[in-house]
Amino acid sequence: MRRALMFLLLGPLIVTIAVLLAIVTPGSGVYPEIVALMAAVIFMGTLPLSALVGVIDSRLARRFPVLPRAGLTAVAACVPVGIYAYDTATASMLLYFVICGAASMLLCALLAGGRGRRPPPQGYAAALRAKADE
Repeated sequence: MRRALMFLLLGPLIVTIAVLLAIVTPGSGVYPEIVALMAAVIFMGTLPLSALVGVIDSRLARRFPVLPRAGLTAVAACVPVGIYAYDTATASMLLYFVICGAASMLLCALLAGGRGRRPPPQGYAAALRAKADE
């Protein structure tokens, strides 16, 4: 539940804020209505991508501890975000979308946490596993 909350709510929100801060600067003369419309479009556009990366992160959580998994999740986020932004954004804004998307998915993976790879069994459980492997 925590992973879904991070990737479906916090991820698109971080991307929206980061991209708007990178594109819309104070004094640029952009109307507030256009900024609100851009924020809504970016949020709704990144929601399915964030869900896809959340599924990838949940699969990676079974094999890797938190820190390596967060890096792999950020790299995995670059591909769908880049493909999506390539079709919808101009060339000058493409880099902002990819960097902000990867950074937000990295942050979501770190905040989602989880145990990652389980430690090897010790004591009686290790003896049972060794006996079963024989």
